[in-house]
Amino acid sequence: MTKDYQDWCYLNDEGMKDYGDIFPGSKVPILSMIPIMFEHPQLDEPKSAYLLRGSDLTEEQIEKLIEKASRKFDEFDKEEMRTHILTNQIPIRVEITSGAGTKRIFMYLPDEDMELDEEEEWDDEEDWEEEDVDEYHSSGGKRE
Repeated sequence: MTKDYQDWCYLNDEGMKDYGDIFPGSKVPILSMIPIMFEHPQLDEPKSAYLLRGSDLTEEQIEKLIEKASRKFDEFDKEEMRTHILTNQIPIRVEITSGAGTKRIFMYLPDEDMELDEEEEWDDEEDWEEEDVDEYHSSGGKRE
């Protein structure tokens, strides 16, 4: 059973090998579909990753993540790991995913004002008279 998250990524085959026991439906809650770059002392170079949305995890998923991480790292603090999970500081490497999705597409679309043509000039319609607004809209967006 998969959950209904705001933003998510899907684990690929490699990701399922690593985390399929925690996310059996391959769907992982993330903060944003826009990946970040992160560094870690055990990595040769920075990696692209999504940030795990810890607040969407069940207690069982949190415990499994903590247990899995404790087997990978020496000098491991379980409470510190729990804090990292719940404060959205856990990266999910893009290379172990097969795509991302969102219910909040408006968060990823450019602002309308940023999409003006070079010929168009932005004017604050609040300063226009009603006839000016009508003329502007009837002329297809050209103001004289």
